[in-house]
Formats: sequence, C-alpha cells, structure tokens
Amino acid sequence: MAVCEVLLRSAKHLFKTYLQEVDPMLLSVGVAHFLNCFLTACPNLTPLQGIDEQVLKLNRN
Repeated sequence: MAVCEVLLRSAKHLFKTYLQEVDPMLLSVGVAHFLNCFLTACPNLTPLQGIDEQVLKLNRN
C-alpha cells in the first residue's frame, strides 16, 4: 500500500511539471499522453492522428 502511495505522489508531481509545458490548446492531448504512458505496460509507437495538423495550425497563428 505504501509503495502505491509513493508512486502516485511521484506521478502527481511529474504530471504537474509536464502540464506546465503543454500548450493550453493541446491540454487534452497532453493529459491523454501522460496517462497512456503512466498506466500502460507497452508503449504506443504510432502517434495520434491529427495532432501534427493541430500543431502546424498553432505555429501559423
């Protein structure tokens, strides 16, 4: 039980640091990516569709 508590507290601190660097328009993508990395055992080798298009639109503005 104590190990789970330490892991979750550490993840919370990492999550806060990670979200500070994410653009507000892509916040939902950042949360999904963090949870995917934290909760899954295997990495997602294929990126989400449409994310590159959103980033390009943000960079143009």
